[in-house]
Amino acid sequence: MAGGQTASECARRGLIAALVAAAALAATAQPALAERPAGPPVRLAAAPSSFPARVLSTVAARTGCRVRIVPPLAPGAVPSAGTDLVELRGDDAGALVASGRLELIEESTVAGLGDVPDRLRDAVRDAAGGLRAVPYLWSPQMLLARRSVHGSKPPSSLRALFSLSGAPRGALPDSPLELALAARYLGVGDPFALDRDELAAARGVVAPARPLLRLYSDAAALRSLFRRGVIDLALGNPATLGDQRRAVVAIVPAEGTIATERVLGVVAGTRRAVCARRVAGGLLAPAAQARLASARGLLPVRTAACAALSESACTALRRALSQTLANSSMAVHPAASEGVTGWPEWVGEWVLLRG
Repeated sequence: MAGGQTASECARRGLIAALVAAAALAATAQPALAERPAGPPVRLAAAPSSFPARVLSTVAARTGCRVRIVPPLAPGAVPSAGTDLVELRGDDAGALVASGRLELIEESTVAGLGDVPDRLRDAVRDAAGGLRAVPYLWSPQMLLARRSVHGSKPPSSLRALFSLSGAPRGALPDSPLELALAARYLGVGDPFALDRDELAAARGVVAPARPLLRLYSDAAALRSLFRRGVIDLALGNPATLGDQRRAVVAIVPAEGTIATERVLGVVAGTRRAVCARRVAGGLLAPAAQARLASARGLLPVRTAACAALSESACTALRRALSQTLANSSMAVHPAASEGVTGWPEWVGEWVLLRG
């Protein structure tokens, strides 16, 4: 044999080479499995009903990262030790973003994030433009008009709510953020960055109608007002009306509207940052987006969710992301800066309005 090799030695070396090649091929065929980090579950601070078990089990199977739900973060609170990921309203995330409590997110590391519109992402960036949270659901406020009263031509202007003629049968969410909507009515460029005069002017828009308007605290209260026939017009999210939705026409106000979003923030310093980002990406997957939107009465942030939606639902989503979102100012927690009022001033103006 060449080089003094016996037939058995050649066969043995050939077998070893074949095994090495097979192992390399297997690693190439399943890179996701090789990259999946092992370890304890990602601790996600959220309300127990925020994420259906089926969604979390699908995310775990997709990413290799298990999730454990822990108590939600109270408004204004900071994440407790051991929390890896937090779920909260985008307008409540401002303090965490400003304080550096949320990790800077390299956007290419979160699957599906590139499909989320900039308008949704921009609301949770830090002062340097870095992304600090991942939007995964959102909701615009729309004018909701009872069909039996307003027919095929519902009011299209916020004037219908803020005037004395519409207010006796109207309802508005009970939140200082509604002052931003009044600011949009006035034509203010950034309705969440108001100086003292603009803030007072926004209150002045609502003040004449306020004694006649109903203020509601949540979706259940809004449904009750419509069901009992107390109101014919309201500002709110049509998806939360449940079986009453067909009896109501929803339209984006001509002056534009405000919108809220639900976001996921990776807690700064967590040792589970890689898995936390993978979980966030898993919740942006089309099937997860569709299930979460249905369970929460909110809108997906990706048009890719159409793959798991009916044709009519897909059409509505595309319209919302291409048209409604373009006319929406994303809610942020008003922060004081030079010449601009902060949240305490907004609350004070709302207290004056309610009184």
